This record gives sequence, C-alpha cells and structure tokens, in this order.
Amino acid sequence: MSVDWTIVLVVVMGLLVTFQSAAGAKLGAISGSSGFSTLFIFVTGFVPSVVLFLADTRGGTAVAHAESVPAWAYFGGVCGGFIVLSIVSVLPVIGASRFFVANVCFQLTSAMVLDNYALLGLPLKQASSGAISGVVIMILGVFVVGFSTSFHGNTVGVQAVDTNAESISPPQVQPILNATHTVADDDLEPAIGDLSSKQITVDSAPAIIPPPSQRVSLATTLILLLIPAIAGIAGSVQAAMNAELGVAYGSSSFSTMITSGISLIPAVAAFLFQVYFSTAETRLDLKRTWKETPWWCWTIGIINFAFVMTVTYLPDRLGTSVLIGTLVCAEVVSATIADHFGVFGLKQETASLFKIFGVCLMVVGVSLVSAI
Repeated sequence: MSVDWTIVLVVVMGLLVTFQSAAGAKLGAISGSSGFSTLFIFVTGFVPSVVLFLADTRGGTAVAHAESVPAWAYFGGVCGGFIVLSIVSVLPVIGASRFFVANVCFQLTSAMVLDNYALLGLPLKQASSGAISGVVIMILGVFVVGFSTSFHGNTVGVQAVDTNAESISPPQVQPILNATHTVADDDLEPAIGDLSSKQITVDSAPAIIPPPSQRVSLATTLILLLIPAIAGIAGSVQAAMNAELGVAYGSSSFSTMITSGISLIPAVAAFLFQVYFSTAETRLDLKRTWKETPWWCWTIGIINFAFVMTVTYLPDRLGTSVLIGTLVCAEVVSATIADHFGVFGLKQETASLFKIFGVCLMVVGVSLVSAI
C-alpha cells in the first residue's frame, strides 16, 4: 500500500503547531498580555480565510443555503478561541511537551466517545478493544510525563527576557527602561553606600519582568494539565461542529471562515478583560511590543490558518484517523524536542529518560487509536 505524499504536509503542520504555540506564548510574555497574543492570532488568521472563501465560492455565490442547521454548529470558533488562549496562558507554565500530551490524550479520547455514540451529528463508529487499549496507554503516558516533573525538578516557562544589570531586581512586576539610566546618590538605598553615580544598563526587554521560573510541584502540574485536557476535548467538539457546518452549506471554506470569525468573540473578550484590569505597569505598549518581538512571532496567525486548512481539506484524502494520528505524534515529539533544547524562546527543560518513556507511551497509544 503506497503512502500518500500529503502526509508529509501533516508532519510539517505538527511541527509548526509546536512552533506556533511557543511563538504565541513568547508574544504574550513580551506584550504582557495573553489576550493580545490570542487576538492577534485570530485577526491575522481570519483575513486569509475570507480571501479563500471568496475565491473558492466565486464571491460567495456558490454557497448552498442550508435550511436547517443546528445552532451549535456555528459556535465551533468559541472552542478555537479557548484552545489558543489556553496555549498562550498555560504552555509557558507547564512546558510544551506536557501541554501537548494532555491535550492530545483527551482530544483523541473525546473524539472516540463522540464517534462511539454518534454525538454532534457524527456517524456511528463504535470503539474497538484496540482503541480503548490505546486510550489507556495514552493516559498512562500523561501521568508518567507528569511524574517526571516531580522526580527531576525541571524548571519550566518561556524565556521572556535576558537582562544584564549590575543589580538584581526583586521578583515582582516592575517597569523596565530600554536605555542607559543614571542613578544618583539620592535615588539609591542607604545600604548601598556612598556612591557618586551608578550606570545601570538594561538590554531591550519587555515592560514587565516575570517572576523567575521555579520548580513546579507534581500536584500543581497535574491541576494545570486539566486546562490542555479541556482544550483537547474542545478540539474534538470543534471538529464535529465544523464538519456539520461544512456539510450543511456544501463549502469547507465557508465553514473555515465562520469558525475563524466566531473565534474572534472570545479572543476580543479576553483582550478587553485584560485591558480593563491592567495597571500602569502592566498596560500593553504596542510600540515597544512591536520593537522587541522577534519577527517569527508575527507568523502565528498564518500558521493557525494553515492548520485549519489542513484539518479541513486533508481528511478526505488521508482519512481522519491517519491525519489526527500523524498530526498529534508530530506535535508531541516536536514539543519534547523544543523543551529539551529550549528553542523558540522556551525555557530549556532537559528531557529525562523517564519523560522520554512517557512520550513513547503516548505515541504508542496514539498509534493504536488512529490505526483502528
């Protein structure tokens, strides 16, 4: 049996999802607003979805007018907004590999439940014993990866800034100047001594210094893993909603555009919430954010659009099980590698043998589920 060459695109997409997640988290850390990062992803992803819809449907004239579509089918974008917000908020805390193993585990599990009971308009596909065994192995892998945190005490987080200063700032939120600043005697604490002046140079850095990365306890890690787990369930629900909408209107591009547009609702809400409760020290500075954010962080919206296209157009060619299985395996493996080497702004977290074993269990479980 020959392998369809488009599976290479799925592997690349899995790698890009890890990159997008890390880049989105870094943008959120630099701007001091995960809501801004989420909003940027969906705004820049919505524009190409509109262009695709207009090109695919000849200006919208080729879309069938569905007479009866369940109201819930239009709200897949709400799930998408929650997924991205959870990535930029939680991934910097627990690390990319932990986030994705929990996310993927519950995504495939919930997808199997939806298929088994024909929920949300999906066709009936009862789970086999092999698929159930795969889910059990995946859950075991998640706990193994979680335990690796407690046993090896690795730090996690996004490297938001590197500062070179002659004094150490206390670990609380405070403003930073992006220039050389002269501190006179009167400004110094009495304990420092009698100094005429002191030059303190601070490299270009975000306006907020986050607390230093600390060891995350096993209990805290397992609690935080609930968020990507819920995001995984939301991913399966969103896929079912998008499929129902696309079939009803006879246009995958229409479904993609509606989903992207609806995703803006929770993204805007999260952004406005953070703006409303921001202080003078935490207020978003767009000029500084634009100046200090690496160029590759601004590609996250296009990557999000490419991901939606992948899961919309390739299932018919590869099959859903092959598509999801390949995609999530690429995500988990690439996330573990990204954590290990500290690339894309992630805090370096050396992968222990215990953690690698957990990831391998995860991949085996995914393979069993997707092969059925």
